[in-house]
Amino acid sequence: MVPSALAEGRSYLRDIQEKEEQLAINGKEGTCFITQNEGALKHLPTKSLNMRWIHRIRLMRLLIKEEKSLQKKEIRNYFRESFFQSTFWMIWSTHLSILSCLDLTGHYQYEAIYLPLYLFLQSQGVDFQFGIKIRNVETTVNQDYHTIRQLAVSQHGFDFKKSLGHSDIVIATPGSTVSGSAIGTNDLPPAWNSVQASDNLDANWALWLEAGNKYPDYGNPYTFCTRKSESMVVSFTVTTGDIGFVEFLQSSSQCTSQSGAIIFMKNSNWGLRLCLPVQPVFAQQPQNVRILWGFALRPENEGEHVKKNMLFCSGAEVMSEILHYLGPSGEMATEFLQRSITIPRAMPRMSSTLLTRSLEDRPCINPKSVVNLALVGPFVEVPWRTCVDTSYGVHTARAAVSRLMGLQDSPKVSSGPSFSRLLVTLLCK
Repeated sequence: MVPSALAEGRSYLRDIQEKEEQLAINGKEGTCFITQNEGALKHLPTKSLNMRWIHRIRLMRLLIKEEKSLQKKEIRNYFRESFFQSTFWMIWSTHLSILSCLDLTGHYQYEAIYLPLYLFLQSQGVDFQFGIKIRNVETTVNQDYHTIRQLAVSQHGFDFKKSLGHSDIVIATPGSTVSGSAIGTNDLPPAWNSVQASDNLDANWALWLEAGNKYPDYGNPYTFCTRKSESMVVSFTVTTGDIGFVEFLQSSSQCTSQSGAIIFMKNSNWGLRLCLPVQPVFAQQPQNVRILWGFALRPENEGEHVKKNMLFCSGAEVMSEILHYLGPSGEMATEFLQRSITIPRAMPRMSSTLLTRSLEDRPCINPKSVVNLALVGPFVEVPWRTCVDTSYGVHTARAAVSRLMGLQDSPKVSSGPSFSRLLVTLLCK
């Protein structure tokens, strides 16, 4: 188990569990959702579904449909436009887990989850090699199946080949949601030329595309990697020394939650969401610094205040658009811009896992055509599970190891809430 950073002889998991138990004892509220409309901030209720009866009925009809009948269908095929203006959809369409790591650990997920895991695995002898690209996979054929025997590798400008033994296994992640991402600065927009759908894809996509053309059980990667206009998300991170403005937002929203808040810009052409996490976000964050972040779901539209496509906006221009909706005085807005740095990041495939698809578009964890290979990650098919959270990737990894190593403790798939429970929720909440 990953050791605790707080006490010797206990696990890091136990630290997180105790934190969660303490939150429950103290009655700590969850993330606060706030909507901005015509310059005013207002709480969004979360104890009820906030849905009209016609929407509840349509949602029930959707729940009872078989998955094969939903292939390549969009949610707009099942609901009226008024549903997408509802409070329910406003919250549901946002990544509800965006602050969950801060809720449970107090810090950002990199140093709260990933770094402790990395250091622990490294101490156990795991050899992490960074900057590696797999250029080609060489296989041998035995009757009806293939076995991976050699990998053509490139690392830091050097090419070499890695041979595999008879007992070696390969676990790969097909596709990538951050492929083609471009980062801007406070003064410059993202380097947009690097994120066109026609540009070269990274190795995760290139290998999947090659395998998909050879073997039918590898799915169809083109479904996910070429629909830039549908999967584009722009995120931004704000680092500011203007504590007064952050306090202004908190007091204006009257948010008392200790889990942070998400502000929806209701009339934003870009579909802006601004997240106010509990501070500090990072363990070594200075006391006089505040960190915010957010994202836009429709970045290819023209802004209302900044008359440009968001993809061509600098960080300062993105923040100017946000301030236009939040309504601070001109002097306060000017001071905030002067004391803040906003970094935009364009991610053309960020929501590609959620695109419409057919049942055959995602490969299974263990393709039948290659015996010593397993596939993991959000683009792999796991029946009865949704790929919207981190646990999906963890489940695929556990299943991959169990099957390749012949273990008996393959993780069971949770069926989730029963239909009767979902029905009661739809009717009564």
